Amino acid sequence: MTLEETDPEVKGAAIHTLCALEGEEILETAAEFLLDSQPEVRSGAMVGLLQHGGIEGIVMAGQNITTMHKSPDALERALSARVLGEVGISNFYRP
Repeated sequence: MTLEETDPEVKGAAIHTLCALEGEEILETAAEFLLDSQPEVRSGAMVGLLQHGGIEGIVMAGQNITTMHKSPDALERALSARVLGEVGISNFYRP
């Protein structure tokens, strides 16, 4: 699935909203956006999958967050922290 939206923030919010509306029905589509080049888009997909994707969504997004958390790139680590903060489940964070 492609979204015609070009603004990364709006696109990320749209993916998050689709996950909220469709839940597990949109897992494969949302997972495609986990590899997007824009951090805002990846963030929307991760938050949407973590909050609304059930166990499969948590596993899909969790793999990306774990990789980002261990990245040598500070921007990737910061994005993983923002995603965890936005999800708001304190058990997902392990210092």
